[in-house]
Amino acid sequence: EFYKHLVLYSKDEQERQNSQKQIANIYFDQLNDYPKAVIELNRLVSMVEDPKDKAIYKMSLARAYYYQNDFAQAENEAEEFIRNKAPHEQKFEMEILRGNINLAKKDLPRAVEIFKNLLKDYPEQSKRDNVALTLSVCYEEMKDYASAITVLEELKKHHPMPEYIDLRINRLDARLKNLPGARGRYRK
Repeated sequence: EFYKHLVLYSKDEQERQNSQKQIANIYFDQLNDYPKAVIELNRLVSMVEDPKDKAIYKMSLARAYYYQNDFAQAENEAEEFIRNKAPHEQKFEMEILRGNINLAKKDLPRAVEIFKNLLKDYPEQSKRDNVALTLSVCYEEMKDYASAITVLEELKKHHPMPEYIDLRINRLDARLKNLPGARGRYRK
């Protein structure tokens, strides 16, 4: 209530903006009340002039829609963000969100395409954020176990827990062998 009072009645523009940031932060980060966070983030985006700050809040807005399962609006926000020449690191984060949105919508071919592009365009960040593991999940959801295994075998070379990757590979290999008419991993 204190911050809302400042937003409405403060004569200092910076104080109003900082108060609106606090309100959006409380709803988004502390309360996880994403419908209210969307409202407050939209207000904040209209108040902010700095492109870097605006990009950060647009990213939070897209995530708030995603967390509400409003995938269409989340994807719209993400695509608008990327069209507006986002900074390199923030573009990577938003592309991951786009991939996750498509994975959640079960638009698996599009999710695969996004994750493959991330692996190619952002190799270091992709390693840090386990994009290859998410890509293998997409292939697994598509029942393309051979492609999932191929991705995991490549990931195993630099993953900090190769035994975990081995477990996943063995599980997928077993599923591949149990498919009707299957002859193991290298079936034609």
